Amino acid sequence: MNLKNIWKTPKYLPYTQAMLTDDVLQKAEKNFGYKLPSAYIKLLKIQNGGYINYGLPDIEHTRIYGIGESFPTILNDNWGEFQYIKPIIEIIGFG
Repeated sequence: MNLKNIWKTPKYLPYTQAMLTDDVLQKAEKNFGYKLPSAYIKLLKIQNGGYINYGLPDIEHTRIYGIGESFPTILNDNWGEFQYIKPIIEIIGFG
């Protein structure tokens, strides 16, 4: 699968972050206390968050959070019921 095809186009600008830089990535990893998955980083280097074309089988979700200061971001600590797993991909629309 071509990673560029994962992102919906045209991109919905309010749900994308600024271009991912090494500095922002290092700050996020320091904040979490672990390295983020390389596949996730590859996606965010193409586009830093936004709506996606594909989902996981049996789980409906429509976007991947980027890393940055704007909403939505994985840097937000307010994960509600998902707080215990510190998710990288927001899963929405189920149930």
